Amino acid sequence: MDSHLTDTGVTVITTRGDLDLDGTRQLRQPLISATSAQQPLVVLDLAGLEFLDSSGISLLVHGVKRVRARGGALVLAAAPAKVARLFEVTGLTRVFEIFPTTEDANAQLSARAGLDSSECGARS
Repeated sequence: MDSHLTDTGVTVITTRGDLDLDGTRQLRQPLISATSAQQPLVVLDLAGLEFLDSSGISLLVHGVKRVRARGGALVLAAAPAKVARLFEVTGLTRVFEIFPTTEDANAQLSARAGLDSSECGARS
């Protein structure tokens, strides 16, 4: 898992491999760090995610609740087709905003914060 802060104040966390019991251990600390601020803006880039089980879903749901309690937003981006389908089948598309690309997600969160990501040199 990699994490970086864009110039617009959005934290992008990139996932790879499996988000199972072991994978959630790797994601937990970056997610807690990213969601600790007041009004955090977080994008989870799922492009490299190969597998997601109930422990991974639980961690993501906990993260979105934590962010919303702090007045922020946590969104998902670039979910592979099988992961996106899992979110559809389980009804989690009502819980998470899912964007086709990390750039789209970053632009949306930047706009919510009143920033223009194209003017701020945001990276993804």
